[in-house]
Amino acid sequence: VEIEHVNDKALFDKICDYYDKSKNSIHGYQIMNSRVSKIYKVQLASQKEGFAKAEKEIGNVDLLWHGTRVANILSIMGRGLLMPSLSPGQKAGAMFGDGLYFANQSSKSVQYCDGLYWANGTKARNKIYMFLASVAIGKYYVPKAATGSRGVPPAGYDSFFAKAGQSGVKNDEIIIFKGNQVRLDYLVEIEI
Repeated sequence: VEIEHVNDKALFDKICDYYDKSKNSIHGYQIMNSRVSKIYKVQLASQKEGFAKAEKEIGNVDLLWHGTRVANILSIMGRGLLMPSLSPGQKAGAMFGDGLYFANQSSKSVQYCDGLYWANGTKARNKIYMFLASVAIGKYYVPKAATGSRGVPPAGYDSFFAKAGQSGVKNDEIIIFKGNQVRLDYLVEIEI
Protein backbone atom coordinates (compact mmCIF):
# COMPACT_ATOMS: atom_id res chain seq x y z
CA VAL A 1 0.00 0.00 0.00
CA GLU A 2 1.10 3.54 -0.73
CA ILE A 3 -0.17 6.20 1.63
CA GLU A 4 0.44 9.93 1.62
CA HIS A 5 -0.93 12.84 3.59
CA VAL A 6 -3.18 15.05 1.45
CA ASN A 7 -1.64 18.52 1.55
CA ASP A 8 -3.38 19.89 -1.54
CA LYS A 9 -5.79 22.45 -0.06
CA ALA A 10 -8.25 22.27 -2.96
CA LEU A 11 -8.52 18.46 -2.70
CA PHE A 12 -8.72 18.58 1.09
CA ASP A 13 -11.51 21.18 0.92
CA LYS A 14 -13.38 19.19 -1.75
CA ILE A 15 -13.43 16.02 0.41
CA CYS A 16 -14.36 18.03 3.54
CA ASP A 17 -17.19 19.63 1.60
CA TYR A 18 -18.44 16.21 0.42
CA TYR A 19 -18.25 14.92 4.01
CA ASP A 20 -20.23 17.88 5.37
CA LYS A 21 -22.80 18.06 2.58
CA SER A 22 -23.52 14.32 2.73
CA LYS A 23 -24.45 14.35 6.43
CA ASN A 24 -28.06 13.65 7.35
CA SER A 25 -29.45 15.38 10.44
CA ILE A 26 -31.34 12.23 11.50
CA HIS A 27 -27.97 10.83 12.63
CA GLY A 28 -27.79 13.22 15.55
CA TYR A 29 -25.93 16.13 17.05
CA GLN A 30 -22.62 14.33 17.65
CA ILE A 31 -22.26 13.24 14.03
CA MET A 32 -23.58 16.52 12.62
CA ASN A 33 -20.84 18.36 14.55
CA SER A 34 -18.04 15.99 13.51
CA ARG A 35 -15.36 17.30 11.17
CA VAL A 36 -12.60 16.01 8.94
CA SER A 37 -9.17 16.60 10.50
CA LYS A 38 -6.81 14.71 8.15
CA ILE A 39 -7.00 12.93 4.82
CA TYR A 40 -4.64 10.29 3.47
CA LYS A 41 -4.53 9.21 -0.17
CA VAL A 42 -4.16 5.44 -0.37
CA GLN A 43 -3.26 3.18 -3.26
CA LEU A 44 -3.40 -0.58 -2.90
CA ALA A 45 -1.47 -2.29 -5.68
CA SER A 46 -3.72 -5.35 -5.30
CA GLN A 47 -6.77 -3.31 -6.37
CA LYS A 48 -5.49 -1.50 -9.44
CA GLU A 49 -5.88 -4.14 -12.13
CA GLY A 50 -9.15 -5.67 -10.88
CA PHE A 51 -10.84 -2.32 -10.39
CA ALA A 52 -9.69 -1.02 -13.79
CA LYS A 53 -11.36 -4.05 -15.37
CA ALA A 54 -14.60 -3.63 -13.39
CA GLU A 55 -14.65 0.11 -14.11
CA LYS A 56 -14.36 -0.58 -17.84
CA GLU A 57 -16.77 -3.55 -17.98
CA ILE A 58 -19.59 -2.48 -15.66
CA GLY A 59 -18.96 1.24 -15.10
CA ASN A 60 -21.25 3.59 -13.17
CA VAL A 61 -18.47 4.50 -10.71
CA ASP A 62 -19.35 6.62 -7.69
CA LEU A 63 -17.33 7.94 -4.74
CA LEU A 64 -18.84 6.40 -1.59
CA TRP A 65 -18.18 6.14 2.16
CA HIS A 66 -17.26 3.00 4.12
CA GLY A 67 -17.04 3.19 7.91
CA THR A 68 -15.01 0.73 9.96
CA ARG A 69 -13.45 0.20 13.35
CA VAL A 70 -9.85 1.30 13.96
CA ALA A 71 -8.92 -2.34 14.65
CA ASN A 72 -9.76 -3.22 11.01
CA ILE A 73 -7.75 -0.50 9.27
CA LEU A 74 -4.36 -2.26 9.05
CA SER A 75 -5.97 -5.41 7.68
CA ILE A 76 -7.96 -3.41 5.12
CA MET A 77 -4.87 -1.44 4.10
CA GLY A 78 -2.98 -4.69 3.62
CA ARG A 79 -5.54 -6.63 1.61
CA GLY A 80 -8.34 -4.24 0.73
CA LEU A 81 -11.94 -4.82 1.71
CA LEU A 82 -12.73 -8.52 1.79
CA MET A 83 -16.08 -10.15 1.23
CA PRO A 84 -17.53 -11.07 4.64
CA SER A 85 -17.15 -14.79 3.95
CA LEU A 86 -13.39 -14.28 3.44
CA SER A 87 -12.83 -11.83 6.28
CA PRO A 88 -11.69 -12.78 9.78
CA GLY A 89 -12.96 -9.42 11.08
CA GLN A 90 -16.26 -8.66 12.70
CA LYS A 91 -19.09 -7.57 10.45
CA ALA A 92 -21.99 -5.34 11.41
CA GLY A 93 -24.81 -6.98 9.47
CA ALA A 94 -26.06 -8.44 6.24
CA MET A 95 -29.49 -6.94 5.62
CA PHE A 96 -28.95 -7.23 1.86
CA GLY A 97 -26.57 -10.18 1.72
CA ASP A 98 -22.92 -10.86 2.37
CA GLY A 99 -21.49 -8.04 0.32
CA LEU A 100 -19.50 -4.88 0.87
CA TYR A 101 -21.63 -1.98 2.07
CA PHE A 102 -21.20 1.69 1.16
CA ALA A 103 -23.20 4.88 1.60
CA ASN A 104 -23.60 8.16 -0.20
CA GLN A 105 -24.14 9.82 3.19
CA SER A 106 -21.05 10.24 5.34
CA SER A 107 -23.22 10.27 8.47
CA LYS A 108 -24.56 6.78 7.65
CA SER A 109 -21.10 5.24 7.28
CA VAL A 110 -19.59 7.03 10.27
CA GLN A 111 -22.02 5.09 12.49
CA TYR A 112 -19.95 1.94 11.82
CA CYS A 113 -16.84 3.52 13.35
CA ASP A 114 -15.64 3.00 16.94
CA GLY A 115 -18.02 4.12 19.66
CA LEU A 116 -20.94 4.90 17.38
CA TYR A 117 -24.32 3.28 16.75
CA TRP A 118 -23.47 0.11 14.78
CA ALA A 119 -20.05 -0.50 16.38
CA ASN A 120 -21.56 -2.19 19.44
CA GLY A 121 -19.32 -2.68 22.41
CA THR A 122 -16.37 -0.68 21.16
CA LYS A 123 -14.83 2.12 23.12
CA ALA A 124 -15.78 5.65 22.11
CA ARG A 125 -12.95 7.63 20.54
CA ASN A 126 -12.58 11.28 19.71
CA LYS A 127 -10.90 10.38 16.39
CA ILE A 128 -12.34 7.81 14.03
CA TYR A 129 -11.47 6.75 10.48
CA MET A 130 -13.51 6.12 7.41
CA PHE A 131 -12.68 5.19 3.82
CA LEU A 132 -13.78 7.09 0.74
CA ALA A 133 -13.76 4.70 -2.18
CA SER A 134 -14.48 4.51 -5.88
CA VAL A 135 -17.18 1.88 -6.34
CA ALA A 136 -18.18 0.36 -9.69
CA ILE A 137 -21.91 0.05 -9.13
CA GLY A 138 -22.74 -0.99 -12.68
CA LYS A 139 -26.40 -1.79 -13.25
CA TYR A 140 -28.04 -1.76 -9.83
CA TYR A 141 -31.16 -3.45 -8.54
CA VAL A 142 -33.40 -1.66 -6.02
CA PRO A 143 -34.73 -4.28 -3.57
CA LYS A 144 -38.19 -3.75 -2.08
CA ALA A 145 -37.08 -5.00 1.35
CA ALA A 146 -34.21 -6.75 3.13
CA THR A 147 -32.99 -9.81 1.27
CA GLY A 148 -31.26 -11.51 4.22
CA SER A 149 -27.78 -12.93 4.40
CA ARG A 150 -28.16 -14.99 1.21
CA GLY A 151 -29.25 -12.05 -0.91
CA VAL A 152 -27.59 -11.36 -4.25
CA PRO A 153 -28.79 -9.17 -7.10
CA PRO A 154 -30.85 -10.89 -9.81
CA ALA A 155 -29.13 -11.99 -13.01
CA GLY A 156 -28.13 -9.02 -15.14
CA TYR A 157 -27.45 -6.72 -12.16
CA ASP A 158 -24.10 -5.83 -10.60
CA SER A 159 -25.16 -4.46 -7.21
CA PHE A 160 -27.99 -3.56 -4.87
CA PHE A 161 -28.98 0.05 -4.34
CA ALA A 162 -31.18 -0.05 -1.25
CA LYS A 163 -32.99 3.28 -1.40
CA ALA A 164 -34.32 5.19 1.58
CA GLY A 165 -38.10 4.94 1.73
CA GLN A 166 -38.24 2.22 -0.96
CA SER A 167 -36.16 -0.68 0.37
CA GLY A 168 -37.06 -0.73 4.07
CA VAL A 169 -34.13 1.52 5.06
CA LYS A 170 -33.84 5.11 6.29
CA ASN A 171 -30.62 5.79 4.35
CA ASP A 172 -29.37 4.75 0.93
CA GLU A 173 -27.05 1.74 0.98
CA ILE A 174 -25.03 0.47 -1.96
CA ILE A 175 -23.93 -3.16 -1.80
CA ILE A 176 -21.47 -4.87 -4.13
CA PHE A 177 -20.65 -8.57 -4.26
CA LYS A 178 -17.29 -8.69 -6.03
CA GLY A 179 -14.10 -7.37 -4.45
CA ASN A 180 -12.84 -5.91 -7.72
CA GLN A 181 -15.76 -3.43 -7.77
CA VAL A 182 -14.04 -1.22 -5.16
CA ARG A 183 -10.88 0.86 -5.06
CA LEU A 184 -10.00 2.54 -1.78
CA ASP A 185 -8.96 6.11 -2.54
CA TYR A 186 -8.78 7.94 0.80
CA LEU A 187 -8.58 7.26 4.51
CA VAL A 188 -10.33 10.11 6.29
CA GLU A 189 -9.65 11.01 9.93
CA ILE A 190 -12.68 12.51 11.64
CA GLU A 191 -12.94 14.29 14.95
CA ILE A 192 -16.12 13.40 16.78
